[in-house]
Amino acid sequence: MESEALIGLAGAGVVMGLVAAVRQAVNIPARFTPILAVGLGIGWNLALKGAEFGDAGWGATAILGVLSGLSAAGLYSGGKAVSGQ
Repeated sequence: MESEALIGLAGAGVVMGLVAAVRQAVNIPARFTPILAVGLGIGWNLALKGAEFGDAGWGATAILGVLSGLSAAGLYSGGKAVSGQ
């Protein structure tokens, strides 16, 4: 389970990049960015689980997806606060 947690939470950077790409492709208001990040985090982790990249259960994988999405949203908002935008 430890390796799945590291892989799942390391996906926060990937999720952050996916959110930025989706926001540029589709005009999504900034207030929906955290919801988009959580959805993409769940999708990313479930895709990894579907590719048999770990032996955690589906429920644990979905929870790791939520954590990955929330981490990506926190990284994004923290970066904005530091840069002053």
